[in-house]
Amino acid sequence: MTKQLSPELTNPHNLSLEVVNSEMAAFSQVDITKVNDELPWNPPVEVSVTLPDGRVAEGVDAATPIYAFKDQSDNDLSVSIATAGHIDSLHIKGTEAGSKFDYDSLDGLFADMAPKIPAEVATSQDEVSAFSMDMGKHMGQEGIATMDELVADGVLEGGDVETVMDLKEGVFELNHSGTEEEKTAFVEEYRKAHPDAKIQFQLIRGGVIVPIVDAPKRDTTELFVVFGPGQSGKTMYTAAPGRFMPKHPNPNQHRDETGAINESTFSESANAWFNTVMLTGKPIEHVEELQDRALTEANETPEDNETIKPLEVRFDAKTGTLLLGLGGQELIDPDVIEATESEGFKPKDELHLTILGFKQGKLLKAAIKANPELATSIEELAAKADWGIQPTGERYKLKKPYEGEETPRESIIEMLQCPGAEKFLASINELTGLELQEQPHHVTLLTKGNPQGIGITTAQEIIELGERVS
Repeated sequence: MTKQLSPELTNPHNLSLEVVNSEMAAFSQVDITKVNDELPWNPPVEVSVTLPDGRVAEGVDAATPIYAFKDQSDNDLSVSIATAGHIDSLHIKGTEAGSKFDYDSLDGLFADMAPKIPAEVATSQDEVSAFSMDMGKHMGQEGIATMDELVADGVLEGGDVETVMDLKEGVFELNHSGTEEEKTAFVEEYRKAHPDAKIQFQLIRGGVIVPIVDAPKRDTTELFVVFGPGQSGKTMYTAAPGRFMPKHPNPNQHRDETGAINESTFSESANAWFNTVMLTGKPIEHVEELQDRALTEANETPEDNETIKPLEVRFDAKTGTLLLGLGGQELIDPDVIEATESEGFKPKDELHLTILGFKQGKLLKAAIKANPELATSIEELAAKADWGIQPTGERYKLKKPYEGEETPRESIIEMLQCPGAEKFLASINELTGLELQEQPHHVTLLTKGNPQGIGITTAQEIIELGERVS
């Protein structure tokens, strides 16, 4: 059970920070060396710890506590060596602005966190507690913002908000009981009626309508934290930039054991995800193509076989490559992100499906060089194609060393169905005389190490480089 905490309804319990393993807490680097293969998210089991004097401790239990937050009743919240190492490498020593905390050390971060942790986190030892806290300094960037925040910053005007607020009840009912066709129609009709509106609507994974605004990610002072049961008491699962948000207003995420919708939690989610908008960071016209997602077969359901239409179709005649832009992190199952973050995996900001990679692109590039008019024909075929992209839920963890890189690249991919690709390639082959073959349709969800991920062109590569995790 995950317990949502509301900071304004809780009081700090004056937790104190203790260093419970001073030698390990002085680490300079932590590397995961063994994971639990029996669980789909492969949690770390053992780590190697590099100490300041250069010594390396091998085979260290990943759950070894090195810090602890304690309340006045000796309730304990631990931070393991694996979690501490992840936060240190990504958020303290990391260089990416969107993930970097304005702290020089874990000691400083945890010392500031201690008095801000709500009392319920320490006293509810058997529950998962997810919450956020304002740290009062830069904690990275987040891809959401409230409408009020955007009005205050001049991104939106009051009239923009008033227009969509008149539709709030209708969006609530569509998310609660509407069909995929009804939701798609609403999004399309609103865009046609308000093509210049700064706030548009988008259908995200799970068939949920949310408002979106074309604006970049925003700096945040908030820190999202999750604690939950561990091997020996409650422990920190993750810490990341941004505010806490409830589940999306997808009815299936709010059903009890009998299948009934918990109307209270659904309403809370619906309100939160209407008043808070997703920031696309790209022109609204690129988002427009997402909307045509009607089901084509009567026995399919939105949860099991939702169809995603690309946001962008990107053909590069110079390289011969073709990518279908699918969207951002909102397409990734939050449980997958939470389960893998402690291992060092980071969600990709932009998800895409590669139809023509660099190997195939070389052949196509040569054909275009011989006949430049082919480029226009290929672009037109790609733009008109009915791709029919569907997530399968079949995921793999891949690992591959690259020459010149100190650590292997790792990624988590999800296989996709893309029936339109076969027809498209047949048309390209007929047009060019080539014999281009389909490659395994997949999307890279998260990466570790080099964020470029791992190029996959054959099913055999997936077998050789990875293992199935779901």
